Amino acid sequence: MGSNTVSVINGTTNAIVTNIPVGLGPNGIAYNQNNGDVYVANSVNGTISIVGGLENIVTGIIPLGINNNPNDISYNVSNDRLFVTNTNSSTVSAIED
Repeated sequence: MGSNTVSVINGTTNAIVTNIPVGLGPNGIAYNQNNGDVYVANSVNGTISIVGGLENIVTGIIPLGINNNPNDISYNVSNDRLFVTNTNSSTVSAIED
């Protein structure tokens, strides 16, 4: 599949279940165990794709700005926030889920 997708893999068989189209330049990925969502940092188009873990589809997009170049992403379960490093702007975005 293309490089702008995230693959869902069956942990038992290691087979690809599906490929989910996300933004340009997917880089970092984080999982929210509270709601089952997966977040993908798309470095080229400056967005975060929200993937519904049960549906395996993009359910939302968080714009961070094309000049930020979001790279790595982490979810903090204790405060329900995403933390995203933005390479080009040398900043970190804290996003409430």
